[in-house]
Amino acid sequence: MSIIQVTAQDLRDVVSAIIAPGIKIHRAARNAQGLEIEYEIGPEPCDEEIDDFIASNVLFDEELRMHLIDPGLLGFHSQTGTGSQEAIDEFRRQVGQWAASPEWLEARLPWLPNGSTCDSADSLLWIPDTGPRPGWVVAARSYVLLAAQMLSRGRLLSELSPRDFEFLVGELLEHDGWRVEVTRGTRDGGMDVIATRTDQSLGELRTLWQAKKYAPGNNVRLSQVRELSAVLERERASKALIVTTSQLTRDALAWIRRDTYRLGAKNRKAVEAWVLEAAGLTSSL
Repeated sequence: MSIIQVTAQDLRDVVSAIIAPGIKIHRAARNAQGLEIEYEIGPEPCDEEIDDFIASNVLFDEELRMHLIDPGLLGFHSQTGTGSQEAIDEFRRQVGQWAASPEWLEARLPWLPNGSTCDSADSLLWIPDTGPRPGWVVAARSYVLLAAQMLSRGRLLSELSPRDFEFLVGELLEHDGWRVEVTRGTRDGGMDVIATRTDQSLGELRTLWQAKKYAPGNNVRLSQVRELSAVLERERASKALIVTTSQLTRDALAWIRRDTYRLGAKNRKAVEAWVLEAAGLTSSL
């Protein structure tokens, strides 16, 4: 069995080549649904479209999605791995199958915001049975519902992909009355979600949210809080907050407390309680 060395960029190039023939169909479907494209596009798939394809591909596992969407500090070429020719062929098959699927070609992608609620009998996240649906199904948006289901089954929100966790934070903020923009993945300059609203007393508020989907034990460090402080200064926003599925180190929390009027954080317990409240369930946390 032959072993091949590949980089994450090599695999992204495979994705680009395979989805290129159908990219015009995908774009037309997005336009027909009123889903604005906020990035520059040319004849070939752009990085954002490649990200969208990878993030939506149900045939990929979460770890593969993460490696192919997050370039890290050194970029995709620094992420090098080995695999058999059979594994590479299977990757191509999975790409080709999703590229030909109606979900991709017709832009029926689960995280693309369209303002709808989960009250359809055809919902991917709700399969009705003979009994009545709980009231929170109608009110909750898709990622809130998914996260609440995970928690009710004893699972952790850290099992979500990084991109899914960002959209969960966005939907939670929408539930709280904010106008929300979920930014374009890793090219956001430190901002995953931008939330704004108008306060009767204070006027317009603009907040920056950084979503850290970390496994338990992988804590948010002081250096990351300092970076967020720099983004807050650069963007001249009202406040910046870190939301994590893990915890913050003692030094990171101390830094936030020293600047509590401009910085904030929600750790795993706070996020779980936030999800259950948004879903209309009573938190026992």
